[in-house]
Amino acid sequence: MIQNPDKKHFLMEKEGRIIGCYQLDFDTKRPNLEIKAPELSVLYLSQHFHGMGLGKHMLKHAEEEILKLGYDTIWLTAYYENKQAIAFYQHQNYAMKGKCYFEMGHGKYENWVFWKELKK
Repeated sequence: MIQNPDKKHFLMEKEGRIIGCYQLDFDTKRPNLEIKAPELSVLYLSQHFHGMGLGKHMLKHAEEEILKLGYDTIWLTAYYENKQAIAFYQHQNYAMKGKCYFEMGHGKYENWVFWKELKK
């Protein structure tokens, strides 16, 4: 696997199988100039493992990694119709900071920008 210094990955495994992952991106164009932190560009947990606290565990791990690297905020985007993800991030004290759009093919999809100040 090729390592990109502008990205940091974490995989969660159970019994030798990957059940979740996250990725931090350090070179993403920020949709809000006020945000000066890495992006949590991926946070995925297999549906079978939802509700067990593993998503919170991965998110906390990502936040700790950000702090270790000298940053005090983290940001992410979520598709505006993904109510489950939005509720999860809001429950973890992420605040909506605005909107941006993800373009794929001929489509343009509204995403909400969330961020959180981290405590050292």
